[in-house]
Amino acid sequence: MNLSQHLADADLLLCHGSATSTLEALYKQVTPVIAPSHNDAYFVARQCLNAEAAVTIDWTTGFTRRNIRTAATTALHLT
Repeated sequence: MNLSQHLADADLLLCHGSATSTLEALYKQVTPVIAPSHNDAYFVARQCLNAEAAVTIDWTTGFTRRNIRTAATTALHLT
C-alpha cells in the first residue's frame, strides 16, 4: 500500500507507531492515533505525545470502540 497516496485524503492515521508511518503522517499534517505494540513504537508515541502531535491508545486496557472513537475525536481537534 502506498501510504503517501492515502494520507493525501486522510484526517488521521490509526497505526502501531512505527517511525516510518508516524513520521510520514506528521509530514503530511495528518494526526496519528498510535496504539504502540513494541519497544521503539512506545518511544515514537511518547515523543509525539510530548510534542502534542499525536494521540495514543493503550492496547492492553484502552483498545475499545469507545476509546478509539474518543482518540479519533481528540486527534481531529489537534489538526
